[in-house]
Amino acid sequence: MRILKLPMDTKIGSVIYRLRGSDPDNDVLTFGVRGDIGNQLLDIRTVTETRANVFLKSAPTEKEYKLTIYVTDGTQTTEVESSII
Repeated sequence: MRILKLPMDTKIGSVIYRLRGSDPDNDVLTFGVRGDIGNQLLDIRTVTETRANVFLKSAPTEKEYKLTIYVTDGTQTTEVESSII
């Protein structure tokens, strides 16, 4: 997710994005979002060993949110700076 345009009528609890990761060693992946604002706004739930759904947890109150989404295998972590507008 880099920039996600979220419609104003998006319902709380909706899946707003799907994440996918991979690991050459087939280690278990953990997906998440960094920071208090990200954790208040989003709920990331693992679906399979390589996929997760991003749910809208609360109604947005700002025009733009800057977040860091990550995936880790416990040793290496990949982070992506993202915006929700």
